[in-house]
Amino acid sequence: MAKAPRKSYDLAEVIASELAKAQPVDVIAGDRTFHIPPPVLWPDKVYEVGDIEGARILLGDDYEAYCAAGGTAKLLSVIIAKSVGATVPESPASTD
Repeated sequence: MAKAPRKSYDLAEVIASELAKAQPVDVIAGDRTFHIPPPVLWPDKVYEVGDIEGARILLGDDYEAYCAAGGTAKLLSVIIAKSVGATVPESPASTD
């Protein structure tokens, strides 16, 4: 049986294709707009850390301004989930 020809992909073309399918998320807070890249383009580090550090990575230097405008890491998770049609699980109720 003959082997199928080997496929190769140009990373820049794949990124451009993904950007065309999944636009960044814009979060508007007053006169500021914060831009979040689509999840497919997030750095791997976002998936290795918790919500707060992930929000810091995604927002970069804008994280403090986002928080000052009333934003939180959990709200950012909710916004991102809505943008991709998912839901964010609620934290378990405290048993204390």
